[in-house]
Amino acid sequence: MEFKTQKGDLSRTLDLVLNIVPPKTTLPVLSNLLLDVKTDSICVVSTDLDTTVTTTLKGEVIREGMITLPARRLNEIIHHAGDDEIHFSLEDETVVRIVCGSTDCRLPGILEEEFPKIPSIQTKERLQLPAGMLRRMVAKTAFAVSKDETRPALNGIFWRIEPRRMEMVCTDGYRLARMERTGEFPVKGKKEFLVSPKALNQMAHLAEDSDEMVDIRVDNNYLVFSCAGTVVYSRLLEGPFPRYEQVIPKDNRKELITRRDRLMQSCRRVAIFSDSLTHQVQLSVKKNELVLKSNTPDVGEATDRVEAEYSEDEMDIGYNATYLADILKHIDGDMAKFRLDSPIKAGIIEPVEQEKDENYFCLLMPLRLAE
Repeated sequence: MEFKTQKGDLSRTLDLVLNIVPPKTTLPVLSNLLLDVKTDSICVVSTDLDTTVTTTLKGEVIREGMITLPARRLNEIIHHAGDDEIHFSLEDETVVRIVCGSTDCRLPGILEEEFPKIPSIQTKERLQLPAGMLRRMVAKTAFAVSKDETRPALNGIFWRIEPRRMEMVCTDGYRLARMERTGEFPVKGKKEFLVSPKALNQMAHLAEDSDEMVDIRVDNNYLVFSCAGTVVYSRLLEGPFPRYEQVIPKDNRKELITRRDRLMQSCRRVAIFSDSLTHQVQLSVKKNELVLKSNTPDVGEATDRVEAEYSEDEMDIGYNATYLADILKHIDGDMAKFRLDSPIKAGIIEPVEQEKDENYFCLLMPLRLAE
């Protein structure tokens, strides 16, 4: 195996595949990238067994061959390399010589036979969607995915596509984020997937141009994304996803409107004095004012006020400050709207002005305030 490439091209290629390489693994070859050098192409592959990414590298092929190299060490070498052309050559079965300008180094790898096979996809059914739309939907929902591995159905993004609507939903049991788009989508019937956020974030990372189209296929329990010469294979997660519609309150008619950034800053300031486990802050909803309070023994207490439009019954609600600030960060526009009912029912938080053809909201469960 032998080829030449430019530092900029290799850096961009590594940027596309490195996110998939697991930071820790019991299978050493998963820490490596596969270099598959053919006469007419240089293919770079990474995988964590659940998600696989393949992309092509620009370069001049001198001799065909395959090898796997340590991903992060290779990235470090390229990061510190000069801007000269980089020359790769396989010196024996597992050692690759890398020459760039005055730098000459040798990097040991692992035989390609130990690297997992790329999933085989046979289906001819395809769906194409704009990259910008998908990137926005993932960004607005993925933050609410559960990190609790004992609840695997909550570890993914629920994605439903119908001919006239598409939605993504995530929840960790304490908060929920849902983005719906209306329009014309090229599907027959209804498609539902439970997808790894890692794979969808990787897909969103592919297209630099929002107008690019992402080619989507489903086969053998895999969802496959193709865009701009890069392919992402994602093993679908096992469901079922909770019937989230049942927890969305229908009677939250008390509306509070406030400046999103002011409330987010206030929440973060008061949260400094919140309990380290619950992160609880109290929101006292008053006429045209929102008062945030936190009081924790041995830590201290804080109070902050934010102007708000509100004319209903006053109430005190407890929320996890981290979750509240995170939701506010993902709300578009200057103003955020809370739709409330009572201190023990979930609140709905949404932008005052929605984008065209979008319906976005987040649900946040309250915390019980101490008597």
